Amino acid sequence: MNKMKTFMGLMALALFAAGCSYANTEPTEFACAYGGGPFESKAQKGDNPIPPSSGRQFIGVGDSIVYLRSDVRNYVVSKAGSGDRATIDFIKSPASDGPEIEWEVSIKYRINTDNGCTFWDEHGNRFDVDTDEGWRNFLEVNLRPILDAGIKSQSNLYEWEDIWRNRPIGEDGERTWDVIQDDLGETLVTELNRSLSGSYFCGPSWEAGSDDCPPFEVLISSATPENESLTNRYSDIQAEQAETEKQREIKARELEAVELDADTDLAEAEAQLGVSEINRQKAIIDAEADAALCEQLASIGVDCTMYLAAENGSIEFWVTDGEGPVITRDAG
Repeated sequence: MNKMKTFMGLMALALFAAGCSYANTEPTEFACAYGGGPFESKAQKGDNPIPPSSGRQFIGVGDSIVYLRSDVRNYVVSKAGSGDRATIDFIKSPASDGPEIEWEVSIKYRINTDNGCTFWDEHGNRFDVDTDEGWRNFLEVNLRPILDAGIKSQSNLYEWEDIWRNRPIGEDGERTWDVIQDDLGETLVTELNRSLSGSYFCGPSWEAGSDDCPPFEVLISSATPENESLTNRYSDIQAEQAETEKQREIKARELEAVELDADTDLAEAEAQLGVSEINRQKAIIDAEADAALCEQLASIGVDCTMYLAAENGSIEFWVTDGEGPVITRDAG
């Protein structure tokens, strides 16, 4: 009889142990515990939420535990088919001057885990957001319409070239995409939480326990006109302008070369003018010297012209007869 009691006790203990629930969260998840015992309601149980990296915690007998991700998550719209829709995806909206723009964006966000179990109760369990497919369905129904509307609202504020070229706008020089990204991040966190009637989502910089809920982080990866002829024509214009600028630079270099040659010629001319002036001055001095010499020669009866001719080699030699020079033979 005692052996039977012992066996039954062990069986009861084994059954009890088998029905025990333990929570053990990873660093990137939190958990919500719900009663499941024969004498409990199915409501939240204990200290919910169970934070990331909780370690093994006993919850109760027959209780259920839901695990949800707590890390930063992404929602991606991509033409490459690598986004959340896993197909060619973009958001199309007209610019303020008419042309349709095709947008590709990515969004970073996270669950406000302080309210994470309430989110599961109110919305998450209906979509099974503890699964990848359920999470995608939730975002498709709740986030995507807000994103589409936000993109269209922003697209209508700017001309297509400002969007496509991401031009600086305003006095502070902020670029178009930066302004749109900031405004869209604020819109998404505000409108999503409003539509869900709770503060369930925040930007990636949110920290557990904080009342501050920063905006989502939005990154525009492309914003391209649907009509390719616009960008092609713009590219042609850019190419023409580049060629014009290239020719302008070539002409400028040619002009610089001409100016340099002109400067060189001018310097040479100035230098030549200097030589001519020196020669002119030397000729004046020589003429003055010859005139003085002629006066002296005349005083002694010597013919200055003949003397200078002999000096220059115009005649070969000459002699005097005592009273004056006598030419004996011409050089020629």
